[in-house]
Amino acid sequence: MAKSLTVFAIDVGPHMHAYADIVAETLRTLFLSKALNKPRDECSILYYGTTGTKNMVHDEMAAQGDPGEYLHITVQQPLQPPNANFLMLNMPKGGGNSDFVDAVTVAADSINRALQARPELEKANVSKEIVLLSNFHAKVREEGIDDFVESLVESLQSTAVSLHVISLDNAASGRQEEKEVNMTVLRKLLTQVKHKVTYVQRPAGLLGLFKCKEYSNTAYYAGPFTIGNMMTVRVKIAKKAKKETLPATGLYSEKSRAADASHDILREREYKDASDPDSFVPPEERVKAYKYGKQYVPVQPEDEAYLAYRPDRGISLMGFLDAASIPQHYHMKDPWVMVPEKGNERAGLAMSALVRAMARKEQVAVILFVPRVSDTGGANAATCAGYPLLGNGQQPDCLVLNHLPFAEDLRVAKFASLDEKPDLMPSASQLDQMRSLVETMDLFADIREALLPDMTANPIIHRFYSYMASQAADKDYPLPAPHEDVLINETFEPQPAVIGKAASVLHMLPEHLHVEKKELVLDGAELKEAAKSVEETAFSLEGAAASSVETVGTSDPVSDFEVLLKQGKPDVAFSSLPQAVFTLVDNSLGERNYDKAVRAVVAMRTAAEDHEWGQTFNTFLAELASKYEHDRQHRNFWQFIIRERVMLIGNPEEAEGFFKQYSGAKEEEAAAPMEVNDDEEDEFAGMD
Repeated sequence: MAKSLTVFAIDVGPHMHAYADIVAETLRTLFLSKALNKPRDECSILYYGTTGTKNMVHDEMAAQGDPGEYLHITVQQPLQPPNANFLMLNMPKGGGNSDFVDAVTVAADSINRALQARPELEKANVSKEIVLLSNFHAKVREEGIDDFVESLVESLQSTAVSLHVISLDNAASGRQEEKEVNMTVLRKLLTQVKHKVTYVQRPAGLLGLFKCKEYSNTAYYAGPFTIGNMMTVRVKIAKKAKKETLPATGLYSEKSRAADASHDILREREYKDASDPDSFVPPEERVKAYKYGKQYVPVQPEDEAYLAYRPDRGISLMGFLDAASIPQHYHMKDPWVMVPEKGNERAGLAMSALVRAMARKEQVAVILFVPRVSDTGGANAATCAGYPLLGNGQQPDCLVLNHLPFAEDLRVAKFASLDEKPDLMPSASQLDQMRSLVETMDLFADIREALLPDMTANPIIHRFYSYMASQAADKDYPLPAPHEDVLINETFEPQPAVIGKAASVLHMLPEHLHVEKKELVLDGAELKEAAKSVEETAFSLEGAAASSVETVGTSDPVSDFEVLLKQGKPDVAFSSLPQAVFTLVDNSLGERNYDKAVRAVVAMRTAAEDHEWGQTFNTFLAELASKYEHDRQHRNFWQFIIRERVMLIGNPEEAEGFFKQYSGAKEEEAAAPMEVNDDEEDEFAGMD
């Protein structure tokens, strides 16, 4: 039986065309996550704002003689577990009106029909939700809307359907009047049903709405929390945060042709005697050994059991410290959250009193945590710092636990104090400049914080699951290059808006943080000797370097090229430098070698003009354009060449024509940047 029913009502009207690709990618990743982690959940895809109409509510109204109702709404996929059809999702670009009230009505009808066909889905443990995604720029009908909303609210309440509204905020769209009308209607609807509202400022923010992998909240420890000798509180402890990693790969083979073959590979390990390679060592003749210096010390199982520390399983309070006395870099591992036992009022009261007292006194609890005790080995006992976290409407007052280090775990890096050298202390102007930098690069300058962890998807994890979804649906589906990935650019690259605000401060930084070269002061005799040594060393190094250059290498191609020209070997220089450039670009990790390669190309052009090797350079530049202009991996290198305006040598008209031919790539239409007007009122203000 399904554990949840979710209908995704997606606005695809004309005002949403710019977001079609990013919405499709978001939904594909979500449906893959459902298929992998919660295959019993059922989903439905409903588009509104489509050019055509395909839904049962419209069909019934048309049969009754009213064909003008619930138009431009298409049920693309009925309620069912996500399959390959969900992964092959392509967002249509509709041309109809996007009435979200009609869309929610049709979505609610889909859930009602499923409940009528399968009464077992009406159980309380089956969640029912409608996800409404739009920028709400298409004005809804206002005639009779109040009665219509009341009827819709009754339908949603009777079936316990919740509403999740995802609002794409774009204050620069110029359609705020239409949106305000929609917000008024939406507020009437949301105040009477269980709901959740999510604002998204930028298109890439959609990718962080749904996690690639879902986890159920399972308690790692459930039992008493001991406070002194006379009091225990029943608690549960679970992970608060844990770094998500890519799934581990397994061994796979297609050697077996059987229809029911699992294709798994079983790997076994055999041990041989070093003195007799043909003799195998059975398990009973093997024992663990620890390296001690150059020797190995064998340890019998009974010795390991004797050395192990086995305290009683549980968690106990050891005392309190000032919160400021535990530096943040002492936090060792993933944090845990300790909450009172569900339904235990006395435990909740005791935990709430403790947490609020700690918060008021700014104290941290030091706790001994022993979640597991092995029968054969020891226990994973740890001391933890428990930080008070005041509750809200969604969670009770609780403690957040962080593992604390022991002396053996700490690494000390010693640096000389700047207090002993006042001349190295920053000046007032330098401090002011850095303060301005911090203020201008504030990520919380808008209404909502940028890169908020709750709303920022891991680009690497997301890219992997996007690849899995695309391969499951279509093996020929092209995966965008990393530098074309929207989420990677939004997360790992400095945002133009942030850099733009700090441009003037960044420009002034080198002047305020100027570093001067300190000259070594010597007396007369030492100075003459040092100068002579430097001259001899420079002469010998220059001669050795010049005599050893036989071709242009990739370490310093410009220097090698110039040395070969000085040696009177222009043929070697002009023939080997292009090969060095190709090697640098082809072996570059990202854009690491591009600057060096561009400098080499510029140096070759300058020398070609001076030595009359223009035709050789022109041929080389044409080869670069042919190879890298459309290359998926290194196309950015050609853009570096274009930005430097490296042109052909010779006829200016031909050079300009060549430049226009290879720099006129059409720019794809990009979605308008989603910015939020600071003066814009919160449409959902005042809602519970």
